[in-house]
Amino acid sequence: DFYSHALAIRKAIADNRGQAQTLTAIGIVLVDLEQYEKAIGSYHEALALWESIADPRELANVFQRLGIAYFSKKEFPSAIDSYNRGLPYWRAVNDKASEAQAVNNIGWTYYSSGDFKKAIEYYNQALPLRRVANDHRGEAETLVNMGLAYHGSNEYQKEVDSYLTAAGLWLEQHETSQAARAYYFSAVAHFALKQYPQAIDDYKRALPLWHIVGDQRSEGQTLNNIGWAYYSSGGKQQALDYYDQSLRLRRSSHDQRGEIQTLINIGRTYEDFTNYQKALDQYSQALAPAQALNDTEDLATCFHRLGVTSYELKLYPQAIENYNRAIPLDRKS
Repeated sequence: DFYSHALAIRKAIADNRGQAQTLTAIGIVLVDLEQYEKAIGSYHEALALWESIADPRELANVFQRLGIAYFSKKEFPSAIDSYNRGLPYWRAVNDKASEAQAVNNIGWTYYSSGDFKKAIEYYNQALPLRRVANDHRGEAETLVNMGLAYHGSNEYQKEVDSYLTAAGLWLEQHETSQAARAYYFSAVAHFALKQYPQAIDDYKRALPLWHIVGDQRSEGQTLNNIGWAYYSSGGKQQALDYYDQSLRLRRSSHDQRGEIQTLINIGRTYEDFTNYQKALDQYSQALAPAQALNDTEDLATCFHRLGVTSYELKLYPQAIENYNRAIPLDRKS
């Protein structure tokens, strides 16, 4: 109502700049309210006025916001077009930081539409602009985005390089949580390359950072993944040690889905040791949170593994019962 009243007054006195400012502000509010179509209409009205005034900074700003609104509607070609139309104006006012953000946004839009190669192309354009602008946070953000795009195109070594460079920048900026996330994703990429010692090393670099920021769920997931990396490289006793640490954190942080995952991992490890009773105990413990979450896939896995371990223990009636309970769940999942 305030903006509508202001707009009416500014129209009445033929204040074009005031009208353009108000229409831009209305668009911002409408985006916050997720009324994207109305926001787009308001931005287009604002653009016509800013073009008549010939204000390059405001034109660049509105094209950027228009791109965000189109992106929010998943109208990716229109978002890319809007960001691109803003670029000459950012260059006209020599705003390297905003130009870099627009180029980064084009990359993110291509990434979101599944075109990873095109996304990487734009991220590579954004990086030198971020550096010229001395925008270390923006540089780290673009490097993380590149890592995601490299992952999508299965270029895991380049993904690692992007994340590790980003981690260093985040640490310089005292962005502990972001640094932890970058080390974590680097470890995931190392794992994809079957570089298990390097994966373990990067997960271990993330661990104290998660602890500093008090993110127990991420700490629990990281401990679980260290266990999985040890398991995958044949270090099954070390895997159990890390799974046990993970399980304690996942329970204390009430992460039921994570608890199920770790209990199943422990069970599978005990199966490898042919300690079927301990394996059965883990799968039995996983049932309660799986039932609480009504997770069909996890329930099917639990009942199937209970069937396997019951059979190995020669508990044939229980094995048959568990297999029978798994079958309809397998069909659903």
